[in-house]
Parts: sequence; C-alpha cells; structure tokens
Amino acid sequence: MKSESSHNNPTWNAFRDTFCELEKAGVRVCLLRDDPLKLHELAEVDVLIPVEMRAKTAEALVNQGWTLRTVNRPGPGKQVYCRYYNRQFIWIDLHYEMVQNGLVYMDAAWVLESSRPFRDGLVLPSVEAWLLHVIHHVVLGKSLLAEKYITRLSGVTRSGFDSDLVLAQAKKYRLDGVIASIIDSPVDILSDVEGVASFNSRARQLLLQTQFSNRIRTTRRWLLKKTVNIRRLKAGYTIAIIGVDGAGKSTFISTLRGALKGAGAETREAYMGPWGRYLLPTTKFLSRLGSNPLDNIPNTDRSVPLPIRVMKWMKGITRRYLYYGNSLFEVWGRYFVLVFPHRIRGRLVLMDRYYYDLEVGYKNKEIRNARRLRRVLMALAPRPHLTICLSADPVAIANRKKEDPLHEVVWAVKAYAAFAERRNISIVRTDADIDDVVDHFLQKHWRRFV
Repeated sequence: MKSESSHNNPTWNAFRDTFCELEKAGVRVCLLRDDPLKLHELAEVDVLIPVEMRAKTAEALVNQGWTLRTVNRPGPGKQVYCRYYNRQFIWIDLHYEMVQNGLVYMDAAWVLESSRPFRDGLVLPSVEAWLLHVIHHVVLGKSLLAEKYITRLSGVTRSGFDSDLVLAQAKKYRLDGVIASIIDSPVDILSDVEGVASFNSRARQLLLQTQFSNRIRTTRRWLLKKTVNIRRLKAGYTIAIIGVDGAGKSTFISTLRGALKGAGAETREAYMGPWGRYLLPTTKFLSRLGSNPLDNIPNTDRSVPLPIRVMKWMKGITRRYLYYGNSLFEVWGRYFVLVFPHRIRGRLVLMDRYYYDLEVGYKNKEIRNARRLRRVLMALAPRPHLTICLSADPVAIANRKKEDPLHEVVWAVKAYAAFAERRNISIVRTDADIDDVVDHFLQKHWRRFV
C-alpha cells in the first residue's frame, strides 16, 4: 500500500519501489531509527536486513538503479547504496548487523523477529528494539541525542514499554547496567554531553571485554587508520573540464560541486591548464621571458633586417621549445601538489582546464607547429579518469569574452569539437540553464565517481 505522503514525493517513491521489490524477493526490510511518519522528508534511510539475504538484496538494488558506494566504506556489517534521482542523491544505509564504530552491540536477529509489518515494503522494530537501538546509537556514536529523536523518545517513555525485555536484550552484551541507568529518563540523560561521554567509555569497555569479535573489529579499524591502505590510491577520481574560454567552465564546476555535496563526495578544484597560475619557478621564469607555443614570433617579418630577423627567430624558436619541454614538468608538478594528495584520500578532483588544451591551441588561438611533439607530450602527461569538453554557441561565448574576436572563437569551438571527436571525449553543451546542464551530466556519469 502506498503511503499518503509518498503520492506527492517522487523521492520517497524511489525508496518505496525499491523496498517493495525487496519484499517481493522475500527480504525483510526493517526501518531502524527514522520516524515512519516522516519518511517523505528523507533523502537517506537506515534499514536492517537478514545477513543471509545480503546477496539477494545487492542484486535487487542494482536492478533498481542503485550503486554501492566504494569510497569511504562504512566498514563490516554495513553497506551504503546511492542513486541519483529527481535531481538529488538519495541513500540507503544497509545494515546486516547492529554495529556502531566497529562494535556489535545488539542482536540483529531479535530486532527482525520482533518487528511488525508497516507499509511500502517495510517492517518496523518493536518499541523496545527501537528504544534500545537509539540509546546505543547515541552512546556509542554521538556526543548527545539528536533533536529529531526527542519527541518520539519522550512519547515512548510516557506510553510505557517492557523494560525487562530491554534489559534482557542488553544483558546479552553485558550492557544491562549501562541501559538501566538511562531508560528511566533517556531524553534528559542523553542530552548531557558529559553524561554521554561517560556512558560511551563504559559501554565500549564492556563490549570489548565480552565480545572477542569486537576486539578483532576494533584492531582492524585501528590498523587501517594507522597504516597506508594501498587500495585507496585508486579511490579518488579526476575529471578534466576543457573547452573554449567563455564556455562556462567555472560556473559548471561550482554548480557541480554544489550538487555533489548531496552525494557525500568530497570535491576539490585544481587549475591544470597549460597557461596561467604557474607553479614551478622555471615556468614563471620562462613566462617572464615571453615563452609561448604560438606560431607567430614577433619582429620576424620582412621589414626587419635579416641579421636581426634571424636572431629574433632563433630566440623565439628556443623559447617555444623551452616552453614545450618545461610544460610537461609543470603539469606533473601541479598533479603531485594539487591532485594526487586528494586522490589518495578518496576525493573527487575537478580540474579546470587540462594539458589537453595545448593540443587544440593556446588561449583560443590556433597552433600549427610541433603537432607531433604536442601529442607525445599529451601521452606522457598524467591522465584524468574522465574528460569532458564544454561548448556553446560561438556568438554567446564572444559576448561573454569580448576580448576574443568572433572569428577566433568560431575557430576554437570547431577545433575543440574535432579534438573531442578524435579523442572520444563527451561534449557538454552549456547553452541551457546550468542546473539542467549539470543534471544531465550527473544522470550520465554519476556512477563513475560516487
């Protein structure tokens, strides 16, 4: 049965359809802490399923368009699935055990067995299971009780519950003494930061003493934090955004970063273009000398005396190839300073321009010299995971960048289009509203980096 609140909420409809499919597959999906009366407000839902249904659940979620989060994984006993839907990222936190910060604190089988049918493919935990879960969630993982739990927790304590059952379940993990000190007035006690901290210390000590598996889990978590996990070298993701000056790269990047906040993705921006914002001292020095890759070398026309012309030409050629040779060191320097440190931390790095721009031209101007050399340099440069080329109507671009003549902009748009086709790079048109542009991009590519 559909909930009334879900009729006008497409986001919850995506959750409901998924949970109903899981119900059809025989998977019991138990809502954990969330208020069942406010499901339509949620973009992230915590649920518990039987551990033996893990493979079947994963298959059903993938078939429904969900993707397992592979960056910053939550650890054993839990998986996080994500989906881009209705212009936002939505999440299912899938629990197989009742675990917090690596510590199993509660019998998941009892939570599922004592649950009662609800709707939208969900079951609800019993009052006693919900109460015990919320207390443990705060004591083991938070500094104080979140405001969203206060009203419901107050109602539970007023209406009554089976305290003997709660303490019996807590006793399985030797936490009955901790829980007995809290259940008479949980809202007041869990709203005190110092009180929660003291209970946290006691509960962690008891769980480590009585549960050998918890000691193994915490040791493993500690080792992962203290040592370098080589697999994380591949955890980050890089997107290079190239295109004509004025195509809207800065606006696209800022809008995309805002949209990705909902995905829990840590993003960084790095300028990686072959001109401007130089990093290496050699590049800054060559820039002061006037080094660039342009075809035209000043003061080499026929009106200049031949000896001077030859000297200027030789200096220009020397500066040009010094520029090319140094540019490769510059791009690798920027990569190791601006990109690599974030990649190994699992972040998404959005690169404003890239070394590939140099194969097209220089500041919207055509370059005909050293084509083969430039392609060799491109092959030796660090490669982004994904490259996209922004484009728009040349007249609109020329209106934004009035310093560039229209004929140069027209040439640049065509040159980038040819380059993108040659390299099999996606072209993203920025003529439309920027929110629509970013939405279309995410619909196509979000699984690559979330």
